[in-house]
Amino acid sequence: MKARIWLCGFSITVLLVLILLSLTLDESLAQLDPTQQMLTIQAIVNPRLTLTAQSLAFQTATKAAVLTGTAQLVTGPSSTPPPTNTPGPTQAKQTMDAFVHSNFTRTAQSDYGLTSTANFQTTASAIMNQDLTATRTAIEANLTRGLVPITGVNGKLVRQLLIIQAHNGAISGVAFSPDGARFVSANLDNTVRVWNAQTGKPINVIPGLTKRLSVAYSPDAKDIAAGSSDNTVRVWDAATGAEIGVLHGHTDAVLSVAFSADGKTLASGSADNTIRLWDIKTGTPLATLRGHHGVVSALAFSPDGMRLASGSDDATIILWETSSGVQLNTLHQLQHIGGLAFSPDGKLLASAGNAQAVSVWDVNAGTLKESFQGQPGIINSMAFNMDGSVLASGADDGTLALWDVQKGALLTLLKGHKGRVTSVAFSPDKVRLLSASDDQTLLIWGIPATP
Repeated sequence: MKARIWLCGFSITVLLVLILLSLTLDESLAQLDPTQQMLTIQAIVNPRLTLTAQSLAFQTATKAAVLTGTAQLVTGPSSTPPPTNTPGPTQAKQTMDAFVHSNFTRTAQSDYGLTSTANFQTTASAIMNQDLTATRTAIEANLTRGLVPITGVNGKLVRQLLIIQAHNGAISGVAFSPDGARFVSANLDNTVRVWNAQTGKPINVIPGLTKRLSVAYSPDAKDIAAGSSDNTVRVWDAATGAEIGVLHGHTDAVLSVAFSADGKTLASGSADNTIRLWDIKTGTPLATLRGHHGVVSALAFSPDGMRLASGSDDATIILWETSSGVQLNTLHQLQHIGGLAFSPDGKLLASAGNAQAVSVWDVNAGTLKESFQGQPGIINSMAFNMDGSVLASGADDGTLALWDVQKGALLTLLKGHKGRVTSVAFSPDKVRLLSASDDQTLLIWGIPATP
């Protein structure tokens, strides 16, 4: 009985302490970054898990001891020699009765302690969930109350704001809506998902039967297009998620899609080595562009929509005239092209592929202007910020690099993903950087207005 009273008193005391701690956690957790928040929560939970494990271990050991003692009463010890003064049968039975009674009493106390621990665990979990909710609320408040536009001057201050466990498979692409209020992600789990850019909360999930390999948001924010592993391009209403059309024509997987600046033309690049141009209103094909000798893995329209750049595994970039489909120029690299991005003024074109460098081209001259080197991984994707002063690049080692475009210098190297960074995008409102990865997460980066 004393043990029960002690255990009950101990549980109540610890519970009161934990409740007092929870009252201060909301404010303290809100001041921590996501990694520190998780460590703090684990510091609360891990001791409780240890108590439970100890209780279970004690209960198991006690019951085993009872069984062993009972067996010894019947058959005698198997290896221990009998003592010199061997007790008689009556005395031996009395001794064993005392032993069994003592251990059953301890077992009952252990069961009571285990029940108390389980009740304590339930209470602790409720408090932890409350703290996590408060932490999430604090993070969302931080995301919405003020972010500073990302530029070449303050690029070194960019930090991780939010982690979104987004999908059940690798994320293949991301794109912002024109107003920056939403973003969309495509995934190998056959879904396309629409998110609130400020809070990171899901708005819509568009299911499918095939892998989504690329995604784009139309400039008027009305349509979302995705390239798929079934050789099609699918188009949905961005507001409702209703399917508008399925574009057929490619004979292999569609690895890249892009909208023209006016939103009237959709381009798709495929593993069949071709690019197709589509009338987005009618879904009819406008042209098929042939010139690559490898899969077309990247597409980018110039800001004025007059040119289309395509990158391929054949280590070439082709510049096309959008209106006629005429090939204007071919740029040669030493590796396959994994990503392309035009600067906002259309004068520069960034490209990267199977190398630890970003190539920056003078579009009009058709010459290599500069090569950005210093990111440790193989670079797969890139994007310019809204004023063209910063270029972000994602690599297969999970890092994001921010480059000062004018100086060609590395501003900062961001670490957060545990898998290959497959896609990056700056928000049109200039304050967010979004990255997607094979690790099934989306990360939102930015610079808070107040530290």
